[in-house]
Amino acid sequence: MVVAHVRDSGADWNLQRPFHAFADESEVNGYSICVIMIRPSDVNIYRRLLRSRLRRGQRSIHFTKERDEVR
Repeated sequence: MVVAHVRDSGADWNLQRPFHAFADESEVNGYSICVIMIRPSDVNIYRRLLRSRLRRGQRSIHFTKERDEVR
């Protein structure tokens, strides 16, 4: 799934600034880890966007609990 880029202020990333980092890992075909860094001001925007993708009755997004046709 590709999540659209919601907003870019044009500011350069500076790792000394505060940011939120979210990580997930997979052991399919080896070991992979994915990390996304989000500005604190954008966290709620992305949370709303991801919640809008939930199916009726679904409380979270986690592919290990999904059927192949839903992934």
